[in-house]
Parts: sequence; structure tokens; C-alpha cells
Amino acid sequence: MGFSAVIILAQIVTAVPVGVAFGVAVYVTQPESVAQATLGTLATNGLFLSLTVLVTTPPCVGLTFLFAWLRRRQIPVRRYLGLGAASARRTAVWLGATVLFAGAATALALVVPDPIASNFMVKVYETSVFPPLMVVAFVVAAPLFEELLFRGFLFEGIRRSRLGAAG
Repeated sequence: MGFSAVIILAQIVTAVPVGVAFGVAVYVTQPESVAQATLGTLATNGLFLSLTVLVTTPPCVGLTFLFAWLRRRQIPVRRYLGLGAASARRTAVWLGATVLFAGAATALALVVPDPIASNFMVKVYETSVFPPLMVVAFVVAAPLFEELLFRGFLFEGIRRSRLGAAG
């Protein structure tokens, strides 16, 4: 759990300079009223979120590999992080489950008129400035880090701790 806390702390520490740099850039390039409005909506600012994800992911992924490597005597890095190819059958099953889930989520979105999540994503997309950057951040970088840290590193660490597999 200690190494995981260091990785999460590293993510926070690397995100702070992004926020400061973004805030300075907005204040320098925008009139004060626009800058205040922009900075007040950072939680839905697509450019800010994309840059934060892209800046924090490399050091956090690097730390995850480093800490897994430090435990290499207990278990190989690839196995510790759960890196390995899935069988064709398992891939087909999960792709099918994903398609079914996407269909069910779409059907539910058509029935339930409360578009809270979609409004959030619309705002993020509208403020992304360069949508391909947002796609790389949200579809590649964020899932890469999340899977390595939680499904790989943290899960294996808990499994090997006193808590065991049930922990």
C-alpha cells in the first residue's frame, strides 16, 4: 500500500504544476473576466483535463513499473502487473459483453431524460480545443495508468499482503 500511495502522491504533485501553468497561461492570454470564468470551470475544461492526464501519466506509469521491478524477486514484473495477452475466447467474450453493455447504456440514456453525465462530457469536449489530444488522454493514457495501477500493481500488492485475495 505504501508504494501505491507514493504513486498517487506523484500524480497529485505532477498535476499541480499543470494547473499553475494553465492558470498563468489563461490569465496572460485572456481578459480578466474571461480568465476568471475559465479558471472557475477547470473541472469541465477539456484542454486542462487532457493536459493534466497526459502530463501525470508518464511519471506515474514509470513509478508503477519501478516499484513492480523492485519486487521482482517475489514475482516477475509482467506477472506482477498482470501484463499478458488474453486468449482469443476471453477477448471475444469481453468484447461481446462490452457491446451488450454499450447497447444497454444507450437504451437507458434514451429512456432516462436526465443527461447529467452527457452534459459534463459535452462541456469537456467543447473546451478541449484539440479533440484528438483529449481522445489520446482519455482513451489511451488514463486507462493505461488506471489498469496498471489498480488491476495490476495494487491488486497484486493486496493479494500478497496479509489481507490476501479477499482483501
